[in-house]
Amino acid sequence: MNQLKMAALASALLFTAQNAVAQRTSQEPSVRFVVTAGLTGGGDTLAEVEYENGYDSKVKGGGLVQIGAGLQFRKPGTPVSLLATVNYHVDNATADNGDVRFDRVPLEVLGFYHVNDIVRLGVGLRHTINATYKEDIDYEPLYKEDYKDANGLILQVGFGTGRFWGAVRYVDESYEVERYTFGNQTGRFNKTYDGSHFGLMGYFAF
Repeated sequence: MNQLKMAALASALLFTAQNAVAQRTSQEPSVRFVVTAGLTGGGDTLAEVEYENGYDSKVKGGGLVQIGAGLQFRKPGTPVSLLATVNYHVDNATADNGDVRFDRVPLEVLGFYHVNDIVRLGVGLRHTINATYKEDIDYEPLYKEDYKDANGLILQVGFGTGRFWGAVRYVDESYEVERYTFGNQTGRFNKTYDGSHFGLMGYFAF
């Protein structure tokens, strides 16, 4: 009799737990707003700035800071999700007499397979627009390079929860010069820079 009661109690507890998990899963939103930020490094050196104190700073084709926001889509109970973001990616060297800057606007779409509640594997595409390199130095003509839109490939591994996770990524991309401006002069030349880079990213979902 005691064994029957124990079996009945265990079955009731299991049924309750299953219902709780199912209810929790069904209550999870299928669409979340996501903000992201991270540090990146790599690519060709676009400029090397030397300071009076002996230090120098390099502006890289794959550097340095990326921030963004977008939407995550995931049907409750499925192991796959989709993340679409609009980002701002910039590397710069600033001094008292001017600024050297490489900035661009990457549009990213990533698909993830959730191995478990902690690990997610991602692959995606990156389309970068408005990529510009600029040297704005006092008493010198403004120099600027505008680049063609670029397409890249993203490979990413993420670790964390459904609300917050970090990721290690690699991005393969390059930038082709469309035109340059030096003071009042504008021209064209054939030059492609490697913008491929590794990155450490953080994501927070609301």
